[in-house]
Amino acid sequence: MRNVGKGSLLYANIAILAIAAIVYMALVSPLSVMTIGQSRRYPVYRYSSDSAVSLIIAVSWEASAMERISDTLDSRGEHVTFAVSGEWAEQNPKELLKLYEAGHEIAVMGYRPDVDGSYDFVKKDVESSMGIVERIIGKKPVLYYCGTRDSDVSAKAGSDLGITTVLSTIDLDSVSGTSFDIEERAKKGLSAGSIIAAEPTAQFAKALPFLLDSIKNMGLRIVHIGKMLYN
Repeated sequence: MRNVGKGSLLYANIAILAIAAIVYMALVSPLSVMTIGQSRRYPVYRYSSDSAVSLIIAVSWEASAMERISDTLDSRGEHVTFAVSGEWAEQNPKELLKLYEAGHEIAVMGYRPDVDGSYDFVKKDVESSMGIVERIIGKKPVLYYCGTRDSDVSAKAGSDLGITTVLSTIDLDSVSGTSFDIEERAKKGLSAGSIIAAEPTAQFAKALPFLLDSIKNMGLRIVHIGKMLYN
């Protein structure tokens, strides 16, 4: 058997450590090394940033406080991502266009996001919502928030439609509990690079100023998800 010198072993160990570091960085900071095309193959639930977070508001079956939320964001000069269902967009075209013209990013959730199914169903459902939103705002959406749907199926459908599937780092579960409960959930998980999900409920509208203050006090800013992914 040929003897392996100490130098060879040292170089081999260095090589192994280098490979491990690359794998680690790809897992912890996937978007720092991914192209746009690659990012579409997987659901995105956070990104590499030491200065920003994103807030995504899912608008579908519960939208009782949209006006109050919009007014709060406008008064603070903040712009977030609204993920709308095709059904809501179809029924509220003026409200959707107003959000877009105010500078908010518009993503889709599918036509009926509360219904999950096969790849063919999800793809058709998402495609339908994309068409509705594009007709209303005049721009093709680039993000699909899959919510409680199967994320792997959603990512494949989104990729084939040329749209990036996103999830959340923190779900504030705004349909449950009081505004205090929502604030407590925000405290536990808020960090740089987070994608924060909420629904436009009355309790979330009440908690929103606290959330905006918390983000600001941490030295962070709110940006569109698309801006973080594609810049």
